[in-house]
Amino acid sequence: MDDYIEAYLATPIHLTDLASLANMSGFHFHRMFRLVRGCPPHSWVTTRRVCRARELLCSVST
Repeated sequence: MDDYIEAYLATPIHLTDLASLANMSGFHFHRMFRLVRGCPPHSWVTTRRVCRARELLCSVST
């Protein structure tokens, strides 16, 4: 799951895409993701995008 998210950060990532990777319904995936990670999938993806942007900005400015 993390590899998929990292590979597709620059594109829209839909809940249904992540749920199908886990062979779950969107509802069940959302519940389980939030239970395991402590935040909803959208927040997780957004945080990863911000971290990636920060990494790219730091690598360009040095």
